Amino acid sequence: GNLITDLSDHLPNFTFLDLKTPTTNNRPYVRLFTENNINSFTENLHAESALIDDSDLTETNHAYDIFSTNYLNLFNKYFPYKRLSRKKCKDKPYITSGLKVSIRTKNNLYHKYLNNPNDLNKAIWKRYRNKTNNCIKRAEEKYYRTILRSQKIVAEAYGKPLVKYLTKK
Repeated sequence: GNLITDLSDHLPNFTFLDLKTPTTNNRPYVRLFTENNINSFTENLHAESALIDDSDLTETNHAYDIFSTNYLNLFNKYFPYKRLSRKKCKDKPYITSGLKVSIRTKNNLYHKYLNNPNDLNKAIWKRYRNKTNNCIKRAEEKYYRTILRSQKIVAEAYGKPLVKYLTKK
């Protein structure tokens, strides 16, 4: 449509779009191995029914199937799958809990500097910011270096058998 006014000779255009963007729900399911869950699991393991009966011990494969099924049910009871929170899903894999504390401290120092802007607060905040950023960069480099190193080892393992066919004699 067009909007008509007598203030200008330009006619602004507009349109209504009924767009429904599909929401992607790609947050993975994870098991939470918290202290509370681990303690609950170890304390109640003896109180649960036996994982395998003596009568099931006649055939090895059948006994193992029963044991693994019972253990998995018990494991799922105390460590169920839960959808990863939106906040945790956005976390980068190399940001540790210590780095999160440093980032929070850096932000608090910045707010302190904004509330009371003087040279001392600015110097303290900048020094802490630089140290935190260096730690984050080192953690990121270390993370990607370990990934690349493991991929290099895998590539070398696959490549070694092919070398004898690719080299000339």
